[in-house]
Amino acid sequence: MGCWPPVGWRRPVETRLTQLDLGALSSYNWPGCMFERAVAETNLGVLRIKQMRYQEADQLLSEVVALQGGYEGSPGQQLAATLRTLAQVREKERRLEDAAQLQKRADAIMAFR
Repeated sequence: MGCWPPVGWRRPVETRLTQLDLGALSSYNWPGCMFERAVAETNLGVLRIKQMRYQEADQLLSEVVALQGGYEGSPGQQLAATLRTLAQVREKERRLEDAAQLQKRADAIMAFR
């Protein structure tokens, strides 16, 4: 059984995903589809960064970090990349200590691999 589409989700008339579609997708609980949800929420988080909506980006990327911890057996490159992106958001939010901690965590993951 695949992860697409989630139960109860209806395909929009348009064939491409818009930011609203991604927002609707991320609100579903997809058991067994954590990777796909993490990808969708990461993409929406990056969009929020480009829109300078840092608080929303922070919330999305923080959730992605938790999701990635659930489906990755050991921390990997995806988690490190998400941590680095979240660190950039925290810098924009002037949360410099948090940003430094996230960057150190990402560096440690990459050094371990």
